[in-house]
Amino acid sequence: DNKAWKKLDGENPFQKCDKSLLKGGDKRRRRIISPAEEEALLKELKACRNKEMPLIFSLALSTGMRRSEVLGLQWQQVDLKRGVIYLEPDQTKSREDRMVILLPEAIKAIKSIPKKDERLFHYTIEGFKTVFSRVVKRAGLVDIKLHDTRRSFISRVLTEITASPVTIADM
Repeated sequence: DNKAWKKLDGENPFQKCDKSLLKGGDKRRRRIISPAEEEALLKELKACRNKEMPLIFSLALSTGMRRSEVLGLQWQQVDLKRGVIYLEPDQTKSREDRMVILLPEAIKAIKSIPKKDERLFHYTIEGFKTVFSRVVKRAGLVDIKLHDTRRSFISRVLTEITASPVTIADM
């Protein structure tokens, strides 16, 4: 959590560990969600009682943002006129502020979110994780995590928009 992380003063004690000793510690996850899997997943997400589920997935898939970044968003961080989201340092893994460029799909997803209060979404990270894993099972899919939307986003940007590494890094 943030309090414990702040006590470490930005130093990650696990970076110094030999991860090769862990089961699968030397393997990197390279999962990309296929269009067919995305369609099946969206169908099940839309069937959820909580209508935030498909919107969270769509926003993650169309921005490449992390789960905690999406779930922690507030309306004041969203600038639809400029087509960006501003992330504060305490919201990002690198602890640096970041501007997320919004593609048309992301703008469409954000515009469909009803404004209840200052937050876009009202799930906790663990609550979302539990519901998402149930939805993946109901869709008949295996081995899909929300974090896979990050690689899927990059893959789409490479194939559909640009092959420029500078542009992709900015996104």
